[in-house]
Amino acid sequence: MTSVLALRRTGVAGGLLTSFAGLGGMFLAVVAPPAAAISGSTPTVLYVATPANGGNDSHACTRSAPCATVQRAVDVSGPGGTVHVGAGTFVGRVDLTGTSLTVVGAGQEQTFLDGGGLPVVVWVSQESSGAPNTYRINDLTVQHADGTGAHHTGGITLLRGFLDLVRVTITANVGFGVFNESSYVSIADSTISDNSATGLKNFEGDMDVSGSTFTGNGSGISDESGVSTFTNITVAENTHGGFSASNTARPTITASTIASNGGTGIAEGGFIQGGLVAGVTVGSTIIANNAGGNCYISVGHDDSGYFKDSGYNLESDGGASCTFSGAKHDLVGGSPHLGPLQDNGGPTYTMLPAAASPVVNALPTSTGLCPRVDQRKVTRPQGAACDIGAVEREAPQGVIFAVTFKNCSLLHVGYNRFKDGTVVRWTVSSNGFGQVASGSFTAIGGGSAGSKTFHFLTQPLGTTLHPDPVHSHVHFTWPNGGKYVVTRNPTCPTAAPAPAPVSDVSHSVRSG
Repeated sequence: MTSVLALRRTGVAGGLLTSFAGLGGMFLAVVAPPAAAISGSTPTVLYVATPANGGNDSHACTRSAPCATVQRAVDVSGPGGTVHVGAGTFVGRVDLTGTSLTVVGAGQEQTFLDGGGLPVVVWVSQESSGAPNTYRINDLTVQHADGTGAHHTGGITLLRGFLDLVRVTITANVGFGVFNESSYVSIADSTISDNSATGLKNFEGDMDVSGSTFTGNGSGISDESGVSTFTNITVAENTHGGFSASNTARPTITASTIASNGGTGIAEGGFIQGGLVAGVTVGSTIIANNAGGNCYISVGHDDSGYFKDSGYNLESDGGASCTFSGAKHDLVGGSPHLGPLQDNGGPTYTMLPAAASPVVNALPTSTGLCPRVDQRKVTRPQGAACDIGAVEREAPQGVIFAVTFKNCSLLHVGYNRFKDGTVVRWTVSSNGFGQVASGSFTAIGGGSAGSKTFHFLTQPLGTTLHPDPVHSHVHFTWPNGGKYVVTRNPTCPTAAPAPAPVSDVSHSVRSG
């Protein structure tokens, strides 16, 4: 099979014969070339707004006179045009079938292309001749298709052409999130969630997916052909499987997290066809806590493909269903200690490993399996080495290296490696008394050593550290998980404070 990437390089073109499953059975259709775009005085930068914001399809789609529907702006766009879609909900199907085009929204939480119950929200279909066009969709949400009983329907259907999705949410569609056939699709910094079928279905084509999260779908990703790459992705909490590769698919998964899915984490079902060996390559990836088992691999069966271990993976299943091993520096049978799928910064939800997770600093930078940034755009590495999985845990911003008690009411703190302006919060608690004082200070010094002395008597409670026999505890916290806890021995006098400084730390716990 000739890959779509090869098509892109050579400009080979042809007609597209595709099939649809209707209520009455299967029928065939040939996609016809689109009508020519209006040219001449038509601007190449067009604008769309809701009627409440001045949108009207009798307008010229300019900034001052915007169209009311996305389709109107698409129809009148010239080659390589850009359509700016304002805030609001735009109901109806959008067909991208003509010249190359970019559609840009006001943000994923502001601009909504809404199918209104139609089988497809965005339909991308290259004309029957000529080099494939490139369509770009950025900064908006695609939602509410209803493809019940139909084939390859849902949020976005791509039937020949090139589609780039950047910062796009595709959600709440009955059917697929994205269906790709005979095409090339690139997805970056996007969320594909809560679609009833597979979030991303690749029937025939190539894909490049990065920085994106697939969650709440019937299944996460299904890849059936082509050569695709998946980097810094999270596939989590889908109803069924996380990632499946079958037929002639040859995906490579790197620096990703596939966890807590209702079915199998990764299912490999490729086969050998005409000398082509299909299968999955996995490196620096977490595969953990999937209810249907972490991996199902067809290797060893008739017509089986392969499952290639590039090394430095973590699999939580002690039975090693992914065939990972220590010989490849894999971690088998342990928990990655992942946090919940939530906002940990960046454009998408992720699962942050705990500071004590075995994936932290487990990936040497020399392996070639550590991307420059993680899924959130945090620079890798943050420590001595990179972290396995989609998220690089950030090092605490600074270190507290000394705490000295002076009398019973003064505390001197020494620190370094803090960025200018970092706020360090402190709380004093005493056995039997609870919290007795709290406050904060701002670390200065541009990463160099610094110090700070603060006085408990300046606090509203007007208290000192409680005297013998009560222990007092001071808790310091700062961004990115930094903490330092120190306990003072019960030697504070009950009368006037002693004139000489006292440093009598009995126990300390530090992180950073």
